[in-house]
Amino acid sequence: MRMLWVNDTHCGSVYGLTPEGYRDADYGWCSKPLREFYLDELKRIGPVDILVLVGDIVDGMGNKDASELISTDTSVSRDIAVEMLGHIKADETWLVRGTPFHTFGTEDLEELVANDMGIPKDHRKDELRLEINGHRIMWRHAGRMSAAPQTPPAQLFREWIRDVVQGAAEDYQWAHCVVRAHTHYYFDVQTSVGRAISLPCMEWPFGKYGRRLFTQWYHMGLTFGEVSKAGVLSVPRPRFIKPYINGRKNYICRKD
Repeated sequence: MRMLWVNDTHCGSVYGLTPEGYRDADYGWCSKPLREFYLDELKRIGPVDILVLVGDIVDGMGNKDASELISTDTSVSRDIAVEMLGHIKADETWLVRGTPFHTFGTEDLEELVANDMGIPKDHRKDELRLEINGHRIMWRHAGRMSAAPQTPPAQLFREWIRDVVQGAAEDYQWAHCVVRAHTHYYFDVQTSVGRAISLPCMEWPFGKYGRRLFTQWYHMGLTFGEVSKAGVLSVPRPRFIKPYINGRKNYICRKD
């Protein structure tokens, strides 16, 4: 069973996943390489059985600052998301809802995008659990994160441990693998009995908040997974686009 997990596209942001023809004169320098990378990856991966959209597929209404939105008209963000996600060929699609900050205001933008894409209402979840050939996977958008370089793997694996404990307390089967988005970095932590994966994003780390809110790790890419008929999950390391096309960090030199 072939799967594609797509998240944090932040459609509607000038630094998010964007089709051609939206403020190209000002932001084509970053929107074009991201779009081309995305389309090349979809071509390389090919059709999938299951597509899981793991939240924050739109950037929202500009609650912090609307200056980095392509348009304050939220229908534009919807159109962008539907167009870009429409390139994916999948037999079935699931939506895992993102953060209210990015997706909710006077209307729920992700629900409207899901309507436009024809995603059934029972395929829209805050938390998605699928058992595929006996392998149990659970997706949720937000999880624990850390800006310290050494702690993200431990914080991530706590998500799996928490599901094991909660499963024992509430008498449900815990997931073999938990998947999180939101952090914009990729880690894959495994033991003999459990696995936790945080997903890369599809948004440039530029703009006011990308520049000023420093994080040690930042990864951009798409995540492909496959569960064999024997129930073995394989998730190859994603291909990443380098998130620093605006150049290296250079020193301003002075001499006396």
